[in-house]
Amino acid sequence: MDSPTVRRAVVALLVALTLAAVAWAIRTLVEAFALLHNALVYPLYVNAGPGNSDDRIRLVFVAAGIVVVLAIVGYIVFSKWRDAVEYDDEQEFDVEEEAFDDDEEIPRD
Repeated sequence: MDSPTVRRAVVALLVALTLAAVAWAIRTLVEAFALLHNALVYPLYVNAGPGNSDDRIRLVFVAAGIVVVLAIVGYIVFSKWRDAVEYDDEQEFDVEEEAFDDDEEIPRD
């Protein structure tokens, strides 16, 4: 059960499941953005005729608000990812440090 072939198969399965989950999440976000666009932006765009300057201004503010929200969410996700990567690097360093500690005596039988 600990053979390299089984490990590779398990890793390949986990990578495939992760990619499928990411693809599903991206598709869900695209659908949510499309629904948001249809609900908020499209009616303003259709009604934004030559005499409806208020609707055009509202359209600009809605679009700017969507961009700001996406930027904030992207920053939060990126900062969490960066912290997780730094935490993993620190954990790996600590494990290496403990594994090669020169102060410990090796018990000899």
